[in-house]
Amino acid sequence: YMENREKGDYRILQWDRGYATDTVVWLNAHHKDPILNALYNDKRFRFALSLGIDRQEIIQAIFLGVTEPSQVSTRPESPFYWEEWAKFMTEYDVDKANAYLDEIGTISKRDAEGYRLRPDGARLSMQWLYATVFGSWADTGELLTAHWKKLGIELTTKEVDRQLRTQLVDADDYDVTPWSADAACNPLLTAGMNWHSGREGTRTKEAEWWDTGGAKGVEPTGDLVELYKLRDEFRASSNMEDWTRIFRQMLEINIKNLYYIGICTAPPEVVLVKNNFRNVPEQAISDYAYFSPANTNTEQYFIRQS
Repeated sequence: YMENREKGDYRILQWDRGYATDTVVWLNAHHKDPILNALYNDKRFRFALSLGIDRQEIIQAIFLGVTEPSQVSTRPESPFYWEEWAKFMTEYDVDKANAYLDEIGTISKRDAEGYRLRPDGARLSMQWLYATVFGSWADTGELLTAHWKKLGIELTTKEVDRQLRTQLVDADDYDVTPWSADAACNPLLTAGMNWHSGREGTRTKEAEWWDTGGAKGVEPTGDLVELYKLRDEFRASSNMEDWTRIFRQMLEINIKNLYYIGICTAPPEVVLVKNNFRNVPEQAISDYAYFSPANTNTEQYFIRQS
């Protein structure tokens, strides 16, 4: 694109992305395999996976160095931003990650290839289930395979179409899967906030129980109960002071548990504009919640006559 700008008579803009990230790592918190279910619900396992991600390698190899290591966070310009959460366990520390896994106690033994063994003697193996929605997911899975091998965890990858992925996730028939995260520019825009862990792949059954008054789903326990109370309080308020206070409390619960794992911030939106197409802003936020580019006053775009 850059090389052909003059020949193609167009310019290239880079709009800020409104959502948090292309890739959130969801572990199946309701896995049908009791051994994997116990591991995925142990925060030490999630801490280890996060510390075992070489985010800089992913950023350089996939995003050409234009993103930053981050958990699933609002944008820094947001009043809801908390740097301590954004940077929580985003450092690459294989030794510390392995220490967390050893501390669990049930997966400290290894086979001849260095992979950890489950309590039943099988190799500790997980599958990265991804759909062809975002172009980064296939390559991210390949890099995570190498990263987590250093933790003694085998990761395989499987590509499926979006419909099948949805069916498998809804049926709790998967190990780990990526998806994107929204509301980075303004969490008030969506009720499906990642920070209350009601999104797919984490605690959907607990969220369903809470939202139906116990008619469906699985009753939440521990910190999730307080998290859902805060979510309801957040939704019921119309006061910015309340919102910022409640949101910080929600993040404090997430920093204790790391229900989901972020990798890096979202890359910019690359916008190609014909040179005679005018009034397109040089800077903007691009996000589906804003129906971009509808938020850029498209009614004022015009074609300059030569």
